[in-house]
Amino acid sequence: VSNGVSVNSNARLAVRRTAPALARRLCCRAHPLALCAARLPPPPQFRAKPLLTARVAAISPAATPLALSPPKPLRLLGRALWLGLVLLPPLALLAISLLVPSRWRIYLTEAFEASLLAALERGGACTIKLGQWASTRPDVLPLSLCVRLGSLHDGVPPHALSHTRRAISDAFGARAAQLEWVSERPVGSGCIAQVHEARAADGSKLAVKVLHPGVAATVAADLWLLGAAARLVEKCVPSGRWLSLPDAADEFGAFMRRQLDMTVEAENLRRFRANFAADGNAGGVRFPRPLLEEGLVSGGVLVESYEDGVPIGKLLREGGEAAAARNAKLARVGLRAFLAMLLRHNFVHADL
Repeated sequence: VSNGVSVNSNARLAVRRTAPALARRLCCRAHPLALCAARLPPPPQFRAKPLLTARVAAISPAATPLALSPPKPLRLLGRALWLGLVLLPPLALLAISLLVPSRWRIYLTEAFEASLLAALERGGACTIKLGQWASTRPDVLPLSLCVRLGSLHDGVPPHALSHTRRAISDAFGARAAQLEWVSERPVGSGCIAQVHEARAADGSKLAVKVLHPGVAATVAADLWLLGAAARLVEKCVPSGRWLSLPDAADEFGAFMRRQLDMTVEAENLRRFRANFAADGNAGGVRFPRPLLEEGLVSGGVLVESYEDGVPIGKLLREGGEAAAARNAKLARVGLRAFLAMLLRHNFVHADL
């Protein structure tokens, strides 16, 4: 009745009686109605809406995705061949593991997970981001695979210090003198950027986030290939139209392009700080302060205040009564912060 059409009681009774049998018949792919549904495109109102749409809106409702230069044909061809070579070993191991007896499968599974992790790391920003998403879905994927892929959140191979220094100098010019010292080794490295500890001229502790070299061109090529693959699948597999894969690829592309602009992240941090300051910091929740007033924010480099902390995953692995009491307190703080973002601010952090 979602379209406003009323249904009388006799019709509802008939539907209740015939629905189970109809469902059983439709489950058979050979049924004419099932074949018809597989061939016909879905009506616009029934096309699947990508879940990423709401997630992107929650991250930055007003942010405009960064415009990327269209990739050149030769670069696309080289990128496609590279991704194929990188992903071939884990795909081959997966195929073999499905064919061997179950008693040998455990050894191939471990090899497959290690090979997949290495392939995603070598694949670049988009494959790493997909691996990060996969690591948060133990309800869909094996727990061992999710744990292994969890290292992609902050264990991506870093770029050279020389690139970090060059990016800071190119982005800020004379203002870069406000950074008295930058650590040689990064604090963490993700799929898009890495973070270095730094010290300002006044002695305050800072964090410098710098995009990886060439990440924009790589993401542009990967997004084009992903969109082309989604359109090809939808064209070759008629029933796939109900999944709206091209729309999902477009939403993923918009999400990735926003992450390539550090000014968007700086604006998000400023808004989070303002929201929680109005709430009295919601039980001690703090966000880094982007150095917007000091002119130390650009599209490729973000300088912010440094917040010391411990990954919550490490705390959750600790045992004992004291750890349990502490974790319960952290859970209450996290729940209050999440509800404040959801119900009062209408602006939710992406990592939640």
